[in-house]
Amino acid sequence: MAVALLSTSSIASGAPQDDPPPREFIVHFAAHSQSALMAPGGRWIRPGTSVVRVEGDERADRAEKWRRLHLAMGRWRARAGVLLVEPNYYGRFETLPAAEPPNDPEFVNQWWQQTVGVLGLWPIGVGRGIKVAVIDSGVSLTHPDLVGNLDADGYDFGDNDSNPDDLLGHGTAVAGIIAASANNGVGVAGIAPGARLLPLKVSEAGTDLFTHETVAQAVDYAVTKGVRVINLSLTFSAPTERLRLSIQDALDRGVAVIVATGNGSGPVPFPANMPGVIAVAATDRQGMLSASANRGPEVAIAAPGEDIISTARGGGYAARSGTSFAAPMVAGAMAALMSINGALPTVTLASQLQSAATPIPSQPYGQLQVRQAASGLLPSVLPRMDTSTSNRSIEVDYRLPPFGAAADLYIAVAAPAGEFSLLADCTWANVAVAGYRPLVRGYRSAASASGVLFGRGGICAAIPVAGLPIGTYNWRIAAIDAVSGGVIGTINSEVFEVLP
Repeated sequence: MAVALLSTSSIASGAPQDDPPPREFIVHFAAHSQSALMAPGGRWIRPGTSVVRVEGDERADRAEKWRRLHLAMGRWRARAGVLLVEPNYYGRFETLPAAEPPNDPEFVNQWWQQTVGVLGLWPIGVGRGIKVAVIDSGVSLTHPDLVGNLDADGYDFGDNDSNPDDLLGHGTAVAGIIAASANNGVGVAGIAPGARLLPLKVSEAGTDLFTHETVAQAVDYAVTKGVRVINLSLTFSAPTERLRLSIQDALDRGVAVIVATGNGSGPVPFPANMPGVIAVAATDRQGMLSASANRGPEVAIAAPGEDIISTARGGGYAARSGTSFAAPMVAGAMAALMSINGALPTVTLASQLQSAATPIPSQPYGQLQVRQAASGLLPSVLPRMDTSTSNRSIEVDYRLPPFGAAADLYIAVAAPAGEFSLLADCTWANVAVAGYRPLVRGYRSAASASGVLFGRGGICAAIPVAGLPIGTYNWRIAAIDAVSGGVIGTINSEVFEVLP
């Protein structure tokens, strides 16, 4: 587990090492300074502040460009009446690292993957280690995009045998949306391609006939097989206590139950109207609620449900529409979030999905947005430079997600002089000598927390820039499960560059 410390005259805050060297620098003048009248090659950006361009061959290498910049800055610092000279750094738009599009040839036609932000999800979580029950018409057991992710414990409750092969096609489409293999050069990619699928057939033979009892049996069986998520892309016109009790037992055991709300343009039916389940409506390509989608206060979230291409019987692919194909997107998203931090209760993860959702006009719920939901489960630190005084310093903000279990927090910096772990008294321990040392042991919180780590009003005082070694500083934060020792979430890393 790595985390690390920091350098001398000038700092590039949050700038990766491959950021281009600045082509300009900023000069701050004292009031009525004569130097302010002598700024060749510069332009005024406000009274007393000028931007000066560095001249030279643009074909020069990075080191030469930095050298020219600092020579020019040094000449200006030597002038009387100059208060401060600093590089006019290039910035960057902050975003989570995006995965490269997979080599699955039909991915370009999975328009919803881009809409819900799956390329921003995959670097963080893909559902690995999470089992999802597909309670449906079965799943094609030989489909090349599914076979690698199918659990061997599937069962056919509709025909009471051990062969849950899909003779209808509905369940195969649902399964592909959740966890079709990614980057296998075949077909499509599921939203949680690392998840395991437990295929549970409830319909009779190749028909679409199924009962409360077969669905209840499948729910009970799924719980005994250790699933974390159950997908129910089905509805009933009336409830039964038998099925309600089975679903409630799953909910009580912490299983996420994702249910389609149906396509009748009316009220939400059973079991989507049960308290505790995650009821999913469908949106169209414009992000609006589908005209056919049922609606009501029971809806928790929506997901795309129009022209959803997925796996089909016979090893092929086909597009389908409806809430049946919106619900598995949320099931896959839930599996991915669980793989990021499996200690969090289902209700917390469901709330994370809902709060990160993209607003839908005139609806109290939003459309699934998995990148934002996943990023909210990661601890982070954000170093920044304070230039409000002549004595520049480094300030660092932090944000901690809910962890769901006791966690040991580590913050470290890989610096030019070595790697250092931050201690609770705001001092640093050399990792080469003492190993990584926890900042906090047994941290537990059911809600997010944020604040200032280094800086005014923070836990520790700001870090003076003067005297720090020149070079790159890679800040990292990680949470380690205090019991199992596993990493909770993903280590966050922010790069600083201290310049001469």
